Amino acid sequence: MLYMRRLSFREPLPWTTKPLYQWFREAIRGISVEVGTGNSYCLPQHTIIHLVFKPDYKGSAPTLERVNPDGLIHEARHADGPLHTCELTKDRTVAEMGAWGVQYSFLTLMATATDEPAAERASFATNAYWLRGPNSFCEECRR
Repeated sequence: MLYMRRLSFREPLPWTTKPLYQWFREAIRGISVEVGTGNSYCLPQHTIIHLVFKPDYKGSAPTLERVNPDGLIHEARHADGPLHTCELTKDRTVAEMGAWGVQYSFLTLMATATDEPAAERASFATNAYWLRGPNSFCEECRR
């Protein structure tokens, strides 16, 4: 969350008029953390993100360093209200700005509208590319 707090973008966020950290803090009331095999989630209007850390392939204990801000933003968007609109776990399009659309938009802005190091921007661009496909959206394709 400290990472989100320091971020600034050269373009506005497409799902809110607020700065990222302010939107995030207003969308949720807290985060609960557990180690397990399930998926992280946040139900609309419940405002608590349930983060599930999965041990890595070597069986080591999960650490907070592995939390990606785009996953937190995805779950905070659920707290903000929108559910997935297609096949229970997908959004129909990026434009409807559901959880996947917000996550995709965040990754795209991280790749194109920040002063992050070039290697990190490239990683965000790659993640955005793979996110915009049939695993996240019913009516979108990779571009």
